[in-house]
Amino acid sequence: MTGKTPIKIARFLLLALLLSFSLSAHEADAELMRQEKFRSPKGIFMVVITELSHKKYTKEEMLEGALNVSNVLYRVDFIPSGALEPLATINYTDVYGWDNGSAPARMKDIFQSFTWSPYEDYVIVPEEGWAGAPGTSTSRLVSLNPEFPWTEKKAALENIAWINDLSFMGDYHNDCDYGVAWFDGKDGRLISIKESESPLGYELVSVKGNIATIRMVLDNCRMQDLPPRCLIHDLSTGREEHVACPRAKPKKQDFP
Repeated sequence: MTGKTPIKIARFLLLALLLSFSLSAHEADAELMRQEKFRSPKGIFMVVITELSHKKYTKEEMLEGALNVSNVLYRVDFIPSGALEPLATINYTDVYGWDNGSAPARMKDIFQSFTWSPYEDYVIVPEEGWAGAPGTSTSRLVSLNPEFPWTEKKAALENIAWINDLSFMGDYHNDCDYGVAWFDGKDGRLISIKESESPLGYELVSVKGNIATIRMVLDNCRMQDLPPRCLIHDLSTGREEHVACPRAKPKKQDFP
């Protein structure tokens, strides 16, 4: 019996070592697959955000390439309530490494940065923070309605106002190019309302029903000042009429 004792001890130590390795690997996977779940504003979807990778770069490494910026890659699943499989899945990268001492955004903050259409037929995901030309950020629009003829679109609009449950208007401010456009969510089309006539540009003031109030402005290529001038644009007929500009910029219409 005494001759077998060292063998038993060796087997026990080997088993303990394998168990320790297995637990360490499991903990590493759990760390890699950090995950949180959220409910959409109307409760139609469960949104599952899963961390896929986390890349960190030093200052020296950042100088070696435009993509060498610390970032966290996530998978975002949009799962209808009561379903097991996602209706839509996207990847989203939190690019956080531009400033010293910066840290990744919380998953909660990433979720709260999403803008939902009034009845959650699609969701607007903000632009990732990679280096790019100055101008209006380009958001990603993800369809959550299987009846739509589109799955993903891009739109560079800000200061948006909902026209109805599927469409919104907004303005864009690019280099020497200030204008107003309308996104039709049903067909996934971006429709120009007022195009830039540089140095004259346009920006959305407010929307009430089918009437949009639009302000004339000078873009960043202006060589002079411009007195305030506004017009109203009928979205159903396209008719326009010059009006006095409101003294304060009204709050844009929020569709219930």
